[in-house]
Formats: sequence, C-alpha cells, structure tokens
Amino acid sequence: ELEGDGTATERAAAIAREFDAFADASVAETEEGISVTAETAREHGTDLLVALRDADVTVTGFNIRAPTLDDVF
Repeated sequence: ELEGDGTATERAAAIAREFDAFADASVAETEEGISVTAETAREHGTDLLVALRDADVTVTGFNIRAPTLDDVF
C-alpha cells in the first residue's frame, strides 16, 4: 500500500520492474498501490522497501504471502 496519488503508484511499479533481485517478477498496479509476484519476494522484499524509501515513495502497508491456488492456476 502506498501513500499518494497515481504518480506514486506508477513510480513504485517502475522501481519494482527494474529491481535486479526480481528478474522474474510480475508487477501490477492496484487501487492501494502495487502487487509484486516473484520467486525471490521473501528474500528481497525488504530490499524493495528500501529502494522505494530511497525514491521518496511512502509505503503505508506491506505484506508477503504464499501464492494461492488461484494465483498458480
């Protein structure tokens, strides 16, 4: 979840797409911010938070979850 307008969401999505640790990532913009799906999310999720902070993107919520069956199929 992000604070700000659509510009913050667009910036956050661009940062996530360019993030080296998430080479396999799928990034989607949502009403609340962005959703990132990547095999290395558990390992590098906090690194993405730091990258967003360094880019002056205010993160108001963050969650790492295992994929559901709907996500997989």
